Amino acid sequence: MRDGDRESSGLDFLPDGVDPNTPAPGFYMTRQCRGGPFVPVRIALKGERDPVTGDLLEDEVLVVVVNGQLAPDPWNTSVWPWCAKNPITRGRYEFMLLDVEHATEHRPDDPKARPYEPVDWRKVPPQFTKPKDTKK
Repeated sequence: MRDGDRESSGLDFLPDGVDPNTPAPGFYMTRQCRGGPFVPVRIALKGERDPVTGDLLEDEVLVVVVNGQLAPDPWNTSVWPWCAKNPITRGRYEFMLLDVEHATEHRPDDPKARPYEPVDWRKVPPQFTKPKDTKK
């Protein structure tokens, strides 16, 4: 894809060297909807390997996990290339997964508990509040 094609296709946000047609294995974050919170994404190639030689015993398969859920169609364009502009570390990916799980169980009002809904910032409780002064 030439640079002019990238701009005219609306993919000018992609970092240089990223092919919009070929998902790259790694850890990313993306949004499930406009105005929604970021969710973790993992893209990997899976295939059984020989334990001795390490050679592939079968064809590799693209696996995409979005917000802890296996994507039914890994070639779905709603994930790649949109997540490519937000690569993250494995540690941040694992933290985000745990944070989503915690939000789902213990913080139902947290936008991370409902990633498919846009965030209504008027309804989100403040993250940090100043302690009340008890002295008078």
